[in-house]
Amino acid sequence: MATIYLARISSPDYEMVRGILNDDLPESYEKWFEFQAKGQSDTRRQGHAVSYIPIDPNELARYCGAHGGHRSHHGLLHFVIKKSEGNEY
Repeated sequence: MATIYLARISSPDYEMVRGILNDDLPESYEKWFEFQAKGQSDTRRQGHAVSYIPIDPNELARYCGAHGGHRSHHGLLHFVIKKSEGNEY
């Protein structure tokens, strides 16, 4: 069984994170939360464990600045993988 890492974005930080990612996330925190809940459910149904990586908007901005071209949902996924490996930015 693999562990799948998902982003945990707090409601107060959501708009800042969305802006950092060039609005490449759902337009509301509620829709983002539904999207994440479905991902968690699908992952667990496949027999995998789920672990959440808390997203600090300042750290995400530093990561995006150091890795140009990652200001998207895809970039957020890369950031989550790097954080799961213990990297700090």
